Amino acid sequence: MIALKEARETLYWLKLIRDSELVKPSRLSGLVTESNEIVSILTSIVRSTKSKR
Repeated sequence: MIALKEARETLYWLKLIRDSELVKPSRLSGLVTESNEIVSILTSIVRSTKSKR
């Protein structure tokens, strides 16, 4: 659960940096995509773990 929280926070900050135009959006698009994928994977792991309990 800690990993999921950290992944979501990372995604939040990447989107904030992108939206504030501190860095070109094209430079962050890959990182945002990967972060979304990591959040999805971790969410799936947490859900399946909870359902097994």
